[in-house]
Amino acid sequence: MVALGLIYFFIRTALTLMMGVGIALVLLRAIFDYAEVNPFTWHYRNVRRATEGVLLPARAILRGFRLDARAAPAKAAATWNTGCAWPSDATAMSAAPAGRTTV
Repeated sequence: MVALGLIYFFIRTALTLMMGVGIALVLLRAIFDYAEVNPFTWHYRNVRRATEGVLLPARAILRGFRLDARAAPAKAAATWNTGCAWPSDATAMSAAPAGRTTV
């Protein structure tokens, strides 16, 4: 049982650290974009390369709703925190649609 507890602890710690690093990278990229850092520096290129996989789908969703794609870092950070596509999805999924009754 001790072994299972240690495995659970290491997995939980690893996932928490990965989520924290991912959110920090997305926020760092937002700061770099806002501060208009030289795009040819090592830091900017590596932060951009590390966050492209998360931000490209977020930007595509925002473009579909005709919103500014510069809000993608905030949307991606909210997605990582809640695990939902949008922060309001958690409450919207649990409630029945307005005007309908469930059987």
